[in-house]
Amino acid sequence: MNPISAQELEAIQNDLNALLDKDCTIKAPSTMNDAWGSQAEAYIVVGTCKVLVSQPSGSLLANYEFIVGDLNTWMVKAPVGTNIREQYHLVIDGQTLTAQVVLQPKSFQGLLTVLAAEVKAQ
Repeated sequence: MNPISAQELEAIQNDLNALLDKDCTIKAPSTMNDAWGSQAEAYIVVGTCKVLVSQPSGSLLANYEFIVGDLNTWMVKAPVGTNIREQYHLVIDGQTLTAQVVLQPKSFQGLLTVLAAEVKAQ
């Protein structure tokens, strides 16, 4: 038996989703043929959503240091069920972030949480 009813769960999700304040375009990595017939990496839009961006805690960064290293990393929270996977690009306020870690809590998940690092222009 669920300790939370479906109506209560929906109300909680609605309250949490109301906190999301930034528009995000989600792009998945893909390969395409360029003008010379070679394979080139490209990112295609797979969705949009509202997100909340914040700085991760020091302990969270320490737990994933082997993945994020010294990258400028942000914690991005999106609605549960949003299709974000590692290596997807998240474009938020004109800044592109790469999803490095999709966190999988062992308990109730109110929002999908992702550690994402800034993409440096080349």
